[in-house]
Amino acid sequence: MERRRLGRSDLVVSSIGLGAWSWGASQVWGYGKRYGRKEVEDAWWRSIEMGVNFVDTASVYGNGESERIIGDLLSRTEEPMVVATKYFPVHLLSSSVRGAAERSLRRLGLSQVDLYQVHWPNPLMSLRGTMREMERLVREGKVRYIGVSNFSVEQLEAARSYLSREDVVSNQIQYSLVHRKPERVGMMEHARREGVTVIAYSPIAMGLLTGNILRGARLKLNSVDLMGYFPVGGYGSDGEAREDLPAVAMRRAATNWGKTFPPTSVVVVGDTPRDVACARVHGSSCIAVATGTYPFDELKRTEADLVVHDLADTERIANWIRNL
Repeated sequence: MERRRLGRSDLVVSSIGLGAWSWGASQVWGYGKRYGRKEVEDAWWRSIEMGVNFVDTASVYGNGESERIIGDLLSRTEEPMVVATKYFPVHLLSSSVRGAAERSLRRLGLSQVDLYQVHWPNPLMSLRGTMREMERLVREGKVRYIGVSNFSVEQLEAARSYLSREDVVSNQIQYSLVHRKPERVGMMEHARREGVTVIAYSPIAMGLLTGNILRGARLKLNSVDLMGYFPVGGYGSDGEAREDLPAVAMRRAATNWGKTFPPTSVVVVGDTPRDVACARVHGSSCIAVATGTYPFDELKRTEADLVVHDLADTERIANWIRNL
């Protein structure tokens, strides 16, 4: 698996990390009911087998249970792992950073954590004080590098300005094909220019981008659906999907692509004339994929530049792109 350097640090991590939000989280994710320790451990060992060396957790995940699970797994793992966790700034005193870090270290069974992140910006709490406490933890050897999470460009730069010796090496944000706001607001360009690594969470939109959620599938609904990945009215009260969510994902990706990239972009849209019209409004060349909602011949009568039955038709698509 490809490895990448985390910011300007000496941490080299796998390009795909292991996220542990759901580990031990019974109320939000249904840990202990829908899945349990066996499934979590299977995911851990399989990830390591595939070359993953980076795991991310937080003190609030499962009220600390995620960190405890990882601590136990680390004690039985021979491969070196890069461990990241987060401080949740719910207390208004900057001094709470230290206590939270020490509790996380105990749960993880570590004397030092590789990456310690401020989970969310809290306008009621002194960012200056928080970052200075984070820097003290680095000097004391309890933290190797400092990161933030869910910070805007302005908040990121403010956090960096309060550090005297260290720097922020990463910003963990929601980023996927259906959530491309970081591109529109300039975060991706800024991070690239400043040497700050963007760690993307929910990169497959909680399963929406896997292509596996088809009409009639039973979704295991919970509070995280409020993040807006799944369409309003897209499923019944019993969790049954009312439409093929891969098509939903394609529509959202096409819309976001059109808002983000210049008119010379090529947009692959879903399977309705509305999708084609949306792409054309944004001025992009448009490939329509006939997945069944509308007949192939009807899509050919739209303004789509190319209509294919399947994205696997790579030869037709490649020939068309060459002639653009």
